[in-house]
Amino acid sequence: MNNPNKNKIEFYPQNTLEKLGFEDVKKLILKSCISTLGKEAVENIYVSINADTINVLLAEVNDFNYINYKNLNFPILDYLDIREYLKIIKVENSYIETKELYNILLVLNIVERILKFIIKNKDGIPNLFKIIENVEFISSVKEKIKNVLEDESTIKSNASAKLNELRSEITKKEKQIITKFNKVLSSCKKNDWLSEDSESIRKGERVLSVKSKYKRKIKGLIFDVSTSGQTTFLVPESVVELRNDLFNLKQEEKREIVKILKEVANVIRPYIDDILNYQKMLGQFDLIRAKSLFGKTINGNIPKVKIENGTKLTDAYHPLLLLKNKIKGLKTVPLSISLKNGTRITVISGPNAGGKSVCLKTIGLTQLMFQAGIPIPADPNSEIGVFSKLFVDIGDEQSIDNDLSTYSSHLHNMNYFLHNSDENTLFLFDEFGAGTDPQIGGIIAESILENLNNRKGYGVVTTHYSNLKLFASETQALQNAAMRFDVEKMIPIYELELGEPGSSFAYEIIQNIGFPKNLLQNLKTKIIDQHLSLDKLIISLQKDKKKIDKKLSEIQTKENETNKLLNFNKELKQELQEKKLKIIADARIKANLYLDNVNRRFEKIIKELSQKNKGEKKTNLKEIKDKIYQEKKNIDSVLKKQKGKKRKKTLLVAVTIGAEVRIQGSNET
Repeated sequence: MNNPNKNKIEFYPQNTLEKLGFEDVKKLILKSCISTLGKEAVENIYVSINADTINVLLAEVNDFNYINYKNLNFPILDYLDIREYLKIIKVENSYIETKELYNILLVLNIVERILKFIIKNKDGIPNLFKIIENVEFISSVKEKIKNVLEDESTIKSNASAKLNELRSEITKKEKQIITKFNKVLSSCKKNDWLSEDSESIRKGERVLSVKSKYKRKIKGLIFDVSTSGQTTFLVPESVVELRNDLFNLKQEEKREIVKILKEVANVIRPYIDDILNYQKMLGQFDLIRAKSLFGKTINGNIPKVKIENGTKLTDAYHPLLLLKNKIKGLKTVPLSISLKNGTRITVISGPNAGGKSVCLKTIGLTQLMFQAGIPIPADPNSEIGVFSKLFVDIGDEQSIDNDLSTYSSHLHNMNYFLHNSDENTLFLFDEFGAGTDPQIGGIIAESILENLNNRKGYGVVTTHYSNLKLFASETQALQNAAMRFDVEKMIPIYELELGEPGSSFAYEIIQNIGFPKNLLQNLKTKIIDQHLSLDKLIISLQKDKKKIDKKLSEIQTKENETNKLLNFNKELKQELQEKKLKIIADARIKANLYLDNVNRRFEKIIKELSQKNKGEKKTNLKEIKDKIYQEKKNIDSVLKKQKGKKRKKTLLVAVTIGAEVRIQGSNET
């Protein structure tokens, strides 16, 4: 048997949804629903741990956002709950009344309109189209009901031949009754047998108002007597028989109507499951529409779904605080935070009433909303991972029933977290480790935090403990963060700043409030030096941080400029080197050409001299020739050495794609 909760998030403690405000969000969504079907769907909203499911839920809401943006008229009338009627029809040989049948017709009409609307606009709302893609509309049922009903309370006369005949007979009888009654009425008036009100209605029947002393004069059925006894109400005898006939005809009409209603029920019965699916679909559309409208009120967006764990919230707001501040005309400060593999855990410190708890609740509530397919008030570029567990420890958990102190309750929570946390867990601790001796509480909190870090969990904790701030700064996967505080005005700014721990500013705050000087002096001497020094250091760091950031920015700018100059110089040197090598190579080629030319000229001269002076001065010519060859050999030797040197130098030049090169021994570039 499948576990119905296997796709739902595991949370602890049991009141986590209420504690983080998720139930309040559901109540706000509920207000936008137009049907009990939609309200039930809101009550059944669950926080999924399936990324594909979450993607689909958010995409459906996005489609409804498109409908609203384009001002398209999505059908929203007659989302009626007809499930009880269908239960009755399910019983063989049963039927429902005309009004109930009419409501089924209204539901079928609205379903047909929705199907036509979505098919017409499917290109703009592909995810809503997927909901109805395989839905078949049972037009035969609709047509059957339509052919039978005149309106919400009347069956058409032509619903059956017998009904038509009966109603014709009923009409005739009613006319006969009127004629007979009027005839007797006229006779009584002529004889002055009637009271001032000649006729009356008693128990739905038309009767004569006869003076009691003349009641024997008229044959008929005494129906009633006035309080005074002066007037007797009776039905003329000629009318009584006609009324009995009319009663019998109307009873027969009722039996025929029941027969027709049973026939309609027989037509509906095979399609009960289809109509129930229509009901579910109407509730689904009502829910999607309500989530879209709620998203609009909180400036909600659809964030990016991350495949891996972790969360990156950018300009996120607590939705309930945002709405509350809107009413009061107050500004709400957004939150930006990143929990990734490099920094899975964030330790937030800072002054009391500085917004630390709101940060935790914002992270927790937006995570729940996201995994329930509800738009969140954050930048659409926010990236959110899917967690299968959410553990929180926020607020006073003192338990009278279990006789547990606040700190004992916190320890019970911590114990549960330690045994059940893993890499798919998001945990949120407020005032981590508080409630007992600060020295012991801080050490216990640090050990627990270390254990949670080893379990690869993701989380945010708030603290005033200095050892936790130090632990976060020295431990991999942890980061410090601080709630900003205006030191000059001595007021919180409610902005979260990542990277550095924050000071509690406790001494500065009471000093600013105006406590007596002697108390302040006494307090100063009692504060542990190292704690006071650390807070002063943190305050000083916060003041200096802006100056350092500014200097770093200036240095970075200058460094960028220097790098540009160095790169330019490098490129220039390379260009000069390449030109130098080209000049040398060209000179070498020219020298070789020149020597070759000189050699050819000497050869020619020697040849001419040899021919002119055959046998004469052979020795001298040979000597000249030997000297020339020796000189050529010396020059070639020098060029060869020079050529070797240049080859060595060219090896130092880096060859890059697009550079011009010459193969040795060739003049081609």
